[in-house]
Amino acid sequence: MGFWDLEHFGHSDTAADGFACVVSSIAETFKRLLRVQENEYNTCGIINVGMYFRDFIIQMPDDLQQRFYQDDFVEVAKETLMYLKKLKTICRKAKWADADEKRYHLKTYDDLINIVDNFIEASQQ
Repeated sequence: MGFWDLEHFGHSDTAADGFACVVSSIAETFKRLLRVQENEYNTCGIINVGMYFRDFIIQMPDDLQQRFYQDDFVEVAKETLMYLKKLKTICRKAKWADADEKRYHLKTYDDLINIVDNFIEASQQ
């Protein structure tokens, strides 16, 4: 048979394979979102993907989060990290009318960078 027991979806080959497809679909969606440019009404895709890591991916129990450690998703995480670092550099160099707003954004970028970096590190263990 193709399952060990019914305690966890990962114990079913078909369910585990299905979830791997879900993770790949999320990776593809994140890859597209990274290309979305900001405008005066919306947040850029880079920040949106970073917030998904913060608010969704790292909030999962460890055994579920580990299901996201597949190659295609980790590659998107690495790309996200690279773009977040670039965005932080741009933000740091930019002139802002409100210094508090700039500090807030830089702090948020730092938090997102740390979250994505920690995810990548955990996936390598």
